[in-house]
Amino acid sequence: MQMRNLHWQCNASTQPGVMPRFYKKTLLRTTLLALLLCTGAYYKYYISKLTAVRRYEGKTKMMRHASEWNQTTTMEEWNKTIAARKKHLLRICQKYGKPQNPNVLTKDLTPEILVSEIHQLIYCAIPKVASRNWKQVLVMLSGKSNITDISDFDRLNIQVQKPPYPGRYFPALRSYSEESILYRLKKHTTFIFVRHPFERLLSAYRDKIAVHRDTHFYRPIRIKMVSKYKKNATVEQLATGLGVTFPEFVDFVIDTYRSKQSLDSHWMPYHQLCEPCNIQYDVIGKYETLENDARNFLELISAKNVIFPSTAKHASHAQEYIKEYYSQLSPKAVLELWQIYSLDAEMFQYDFPSDSWNLFPNKS
Repeated sequence: MQMRNLHWQCNASTQPGVMPRFYKKTLLRTTLLALLLCTGAYYKYYISKLTAVRRYEGKTKMMRHASEWNQTTTMEEWNKTIAARKKHLLRICQKYGKPQNPNVLTKDLTPEILVSEIHQLIYCAIPKVASRNWKQVLVMLSGKSNITDISDFDRLNIQVQKPPYPGRYFPALRSYSEESILYRLKKHTTFIFVRHPFERLLSAYRDKIAVHRDTHFYRPIRIKMVSKYKKNATVEQLATGLGVTFPEFVDFVIDTYRSKQSLDSHWMPYHQLCEPCNIQYDVIGKYETLENDARNFLELISAKNVIFPSTAKHASHAQEYIKEYYSQLSPKAVLELWQIYSLDAEMFQYDFPSDSWNLFPNKS
């Protein structure tokens, strides 16, 4: 009986309608291989489409970002936007247990918070957020200058950051007595302009650190960066601080913050520079909508005759540089940097850099 069964199994290939085991295995392998090839081809197709979509979204965001510079809103619409920004800021301050309370202010206020007595204004001049233009406006509004056209500042090479303009035209709020500070915070119109923290940081690096000339003011900081972070630095680089790369600059900012040392005003976080949870700013403007915000704000303070200089050309350049510089950083460095500025971003409604920034090409 066993012999007969064995004989039948061995001759199964000759039985009509029965497929031999060898052919079954071959067919199965072929089918699996075909499925893998098809899956691989589809995956490649899917990735190419996804990449194209992300590129399109990135270009669309960049176009939308640039187009925001040209938008115009009515005063009523603008007031609603400002109210929404203020409401959001208050909610974030309350979220972290930092209610807006001017009574907790001390003499530790930064010198960037300026006062214009003529128009009863208090302005936090954040470097790299059109602060030079706003200082020019304050000089014109002071009534103490013969300048009537804001373009004269550049034409005559007048530096509003240098004497006699600071102090004489817009003294720092911290120079007043505590009682006077609280009085002015209640009576004056307070305003601030912000931008995406990563864009501002890059602008500061390009303007103050990545220079092709030896500017004396930032030389000590650059020399410190070169001596600590640059490998195989030349004698000239050690003497002048020239040649600091963006990753080296970022390492310096991260290490300075970790060691709880004070950051330079050009890359100090907004919440430290301007006390937005203790000063209830009446107007929160944004660099992304600078011209529209500036126009409406000047109308608000009855200074419609002042024309704020156009800076729209900088919008496209900022977006171009973002990918070039931030893609040089490791994901770890970007995340550590974001920890420094994440509160600013949350306060003023800026997102973590999206895929459209393309920060991490082929990096682990």
